[in-house]
Amino acid sequence: MSYLDLPSDLSTRSLTDTTLAADVIDLILEPDERERGCVAAMLCDADDIGVQPLVLGDLGPEGPVTGARRLLDHVLPELAAVGGSVLLGLGRPGGVVLTDGDRAWHQSVLDLCRAHDVRLLGAYIATPAAVRELPPDLLAAS
Repeated sequence: MSYLDLPSDLSTRSLTDTTLAADVIDLILEPDERERGCVAAMLCDADDIGVQPLVLGDLGPEGPVTGARRLLDHVLPELAAVGGSVLLGLGRPGGVVLTDGDRAWHQSVLDLCRAHDVRLLGAYIATPAAVRELPPDLLAAS
């Protein structure tokens, strides 16, 4: 499957399926946004169904860690209040080999979701070439 052939019932499907989640990140992060650098969030309801995509582009010199914090500090308290969850993506140029910046962004979003008590359904790196899933939060799984 790819973002080009998403299921017609996407608006009723849980984004806990990692293949579907990766395709959703691929859909909401345009190639030009990835080239410039961006952070994306798919806000989900209590059943892990996507209800609202958000994209923060033009991260400027502050970079993705601060950009993610700026976005998530505003929306995660609201998600926590309704028992929602979130799917996150980091759009960047280059290939899908993980960088230290990717790892720092991943750790920051894990920490933010944990601090706000919001389930992180997945975190992905989206480059012009591909979308790559990052490892799940091991603390949440234990």
